[in-house]
Parts: sequence; C-alpha cells; structure tokens
Amino acid sequence: MNSYQAVACQGAFDSAHTKDELNKNIGHALDMIQWGAYTFCFNDPARLFAFGELNITGIPGITRADWEKMAITIPGPETERFTKLARELNIYIVPGSFTEYDPDYPDALFNTCFLVGPEGILAKYRKVNPVPVVEWVASPHDFLNKGYDTKKTPIFPVVETEIGNIGMFICYDSFFPEVTRQLAYNGAEILVGVTANFYPGGDRFLNFWNSCTKIRSFENMCYGLYVNGGSTVSQFPPLSLNGCSQIVDYKGRVLSILDGPGEAITAATFNLDMLRHYRTELMDANMLPQSRTEVYDYLKTPKMKMHPELAKKGINKHDLETLRAREQGEFYSSYYGKEVKVPVHPKEWWE
Repeated sequence: MNSYQAVACQGAFDSAHTKDELNKNIGHALDMIQWGAYTFCFNDPARLFAFGELNITGIPGITRADWEKMAITIPGPETERFTKLARELNIYIVPGSFTEYDPDYPDALFNTCFLVGPEGILAKYRKVNPVPVVEWVASPHDFLNKGYDTKKTPIFPVVETEIGNIGMFICYDSFFPEVTRQLAYNGAEILVGVTANFYPGGDRFLNFWNSCTKIRSFENMCYGLYVNGGSTVSQFPPLSLNGCSQIVDYKGRVLSILDGPGEAITAATFNLDMLRHYRTELMDANMLPQSRTEVYDYLKTPKMKMHPELAKKGINKHDLETLRAREQGEFYSSYYGKEVKVPVHPKEWWE
C-alpha cells in the first residue's frame, strides 16, 4: 500500500527579534523533525512534516519595521537548512510560514509558507487572505492588476510528489472555502494548513478553526495536516496560541489531535491508495466532480478591492482600518439597502 506517516510539529517557540534568534529557533525545529522521523516510523515511514503559521519565527513585533527586519527571502539561507534535512531524511517539510521579502515587489511583505523535499524547494504559497488590519503583509490579490507574475509564483500551487499532490494554505485562508476548493481543483490530495490560531480566554468551544479543518477535508476529499502553534502570550506576544494541531482524513474524521497548547508532536497514516479509491468509486457525496459550477455566480462580482498601495511603507493601522471599515460599510449598505457605517478605533488607540 502507498502509505506513510504525516507529522504535525506543534512548536512553542519564543518570538525571534534577531536573525540569530531565528536561526536558534530553526535549529530546534530541525531537532523536532528528526525526533518525529525517528519516533513515528514503526508502521510506515514518516515522510511529511509541518509547523504552524509564524510558529518558528514568532511575531516579529508591532511595527512594520519589525516585520521588515525579520523578513527572509525564499529561497535563502534559512530555507536551505530545511532543504538539507529533507535530503538527508528523504522527507517533505512545510516549516510553517515566514515573513517574506521579494525584490520583485519591493514595497510589499508577504506571509509565505513553502514546501521542501529531497529535490529542494518545490513551491511557495503566499497567504491570500491576511487578517485585515492585523498583519503587516500584502495579498497576491492586491497586485493582480499590477503585473503579479502568477507563472513564477502561482497563487494556488499544487506539487505532485511521490507521497501525493500537496497544496498549502495559511490560517485565515481556512475560513474561505474557495481557497481549498481551488487547491483541490488544481489537483491537491493533501492539504497542509498552517495556522496561528487563538481564542479570547482560551475558550475551546469557540474553536471555529477546529470545525474548518474537518469540513475543508470533507468537502474536498483531501487528507489534511493542520498545524497550529502552541506558544504562550509571553513567547508569542500579544497572542496565546491554543494548539490543538490535528490530522484529518478525506472523510473529515480526526485521525490524531493534540489536546491543547505547548510543544508536542503527533502523527497519523496517509494512504494514497485508499484516498484515490474513495474519490473514484464513491457516487454519493463526491463533491469535486458533482459541483454545478455554472449556477454559482457570486465570484463574478468582485467583493474585496485590490489595494497595492497598502503594501507601501508609511501606511499606518488607523488609515488601514478606516479604509477597510469604509469598504465593509459600502458592501453592507448595498447588501441591506440602507446605509451602514462601520466604527473605527481612534488614531490614538493604535498609537
């Protein structure tokens, strides 16, 4: 059977504020991968590993300058350390996400994850849906009318590997079913979702991400390796991550889950033969070939506007929030047929 172990590496790293601190975190992440490779190899070999969003880097700081200082290039010296281990162990790794700088887009930062294997870097995915106002990063969507090179960096890359066709997405993307559906139609059999998920008060009953992991796998008939961070607020200010990294099968069943935050590793078996048999033989609830795409017209009308200017230096959070609030108000004014105004924080609040 074509089966192997997929491994969720839930880290509890201190946020890195210098490149030396980042390299220290990367070294520990490489140790975690090796521990997982040696621990989860009794039934099937461990072949696929993933970390959470910004899990290894942490939050660089509260200003854009902080994020710029900690941005990396992909490929670069940091990514090469993962590539080297992937070659040594014959494995595939998604090391969470990093703040990325690309000289092709000098005004922008991206929140980017990447897949490495024995062959090297195979693909990188830039977060399509950054959290509005919170993140100092741009979406590829903002540059679609400004010459964004989708051939050089596809927006929804899927990589065909010996362990299956792998697609990636990041955190807030999981709340938009279009992201994983596009990955599935691009050929994905395995979804690697990296996240930095948190809830006020640590209320696990508000864990909507926990619901999204199951439904994203079920509706796209994909295995899911969904990894969150486990750092506390003292390590990952101003957030305390709730962990609960999990591995889900193509029926939406949880194969393995970590019970809360902290540093931990878990694994489960992915069987490609079973997945492909299920997809091709099932008649009921076979969503990919049965989607009646022509009747859905909502994607033909743009909703969120493109704003490449927001990627430039000098933009502040108050201006960004004001813009997003105005556009959200315009949407719901049209939606409900009456004026809707969305409140914003005063400028002093952001300062």
